[in-house]
Amino acid sequence: MRMTCVASVLAVAALTASASAAIQAVGNFNGWDNGTGVVLNDLGGGVWGATIPSTGAGINEFKLNIGDWSQYWPSTGNVKVSSNGNPIDIFFYDNVNPNDGWSPNYQRVGYVDQGGTGFEIIGDFNGWSAPIGTLTDMGNGLYEGTFNIAAGGYGFKFRSVAHGWSMSYGENLADWDNNAFVNVGSDPVKFSLDVTHGRWKTENVPTPGALALLGVGALAAARRRR
Repeated sequence: MRMTCVASVLAVAALTASASAAIQAVGNFNGWDNGTGVVLNDLGGGVWGATIPSTGAGINEFKLNIGDWSQYWPSTGNVKVSSNGNPIDIFFYDNVNPNDGWSPNYQRVGYVDQGGTGFEIIGDFNGWSAPIGTLTDMGNGLYEGTFNIAAGGYGFKFRSVAHGWSMSYGENLADWDNNAFVNVGSDPVKFSLDVTHGRWKTENVPTPGALALLGVGALAAARRRR
């Protein structure tokens, strides 16, 4: 498994969609032919969207470019979608706030979830031997789960429950991608995957006991100030 490559992240962050260039999707739906790609529409506010054909139920994959491969998204691998056979709505977000707490912190590629796959977390936590848990489908393409993990730093991926390693997401939410990375302290960790907006994040969740101690400490401090 590959770890995050800082150089590649910086290189991709420098890419900007040209206002004069048509952003298009190519994939297995058109044999990866640049001449017959589906052009995305400018939806305003730095968001682009289109609907691409499905090749049928199962895994469909695509990538965005500007008519050639001088600029493309994601930077590594392809976006894989678990399709139920219906056309797939896709989005490109060129308006990313790098300080919004989500990754990747540059252009993102998302799609409307058609369900039927589910996602689990697998990684260095136990030598990639088995998932540590399955995320809950919250609706609208958002999956979440909170797990107890020993303190440390770990590489991991969001892996499809239905398709296994044939469909997994890393740092850029693409297949064959660098591993995502999480630093774990003493608290449980909440994993969030938002396929509609092409983003993910992790956050430490204080346990009820820790919150109670914080409350007691705050009360004691308030009393001392009186």
